[in-house]
Amino acid sequence: MVELKTSMNIRGAQDEARFEKKLLKFYFQSFLLGVP
Repeated sequence: MVELKTSMNIRGAQDEARFEKKLLKFYFQSFLLGVP
């Protein structure tokens, strides 16, 4: 199951950084749960 959460458009560097941080957190969560 793949869940992608994109609730806003990326407008600037700050939004991009926030999006990457959220993506990284989601990735580590999935990795720790054993999802490839």
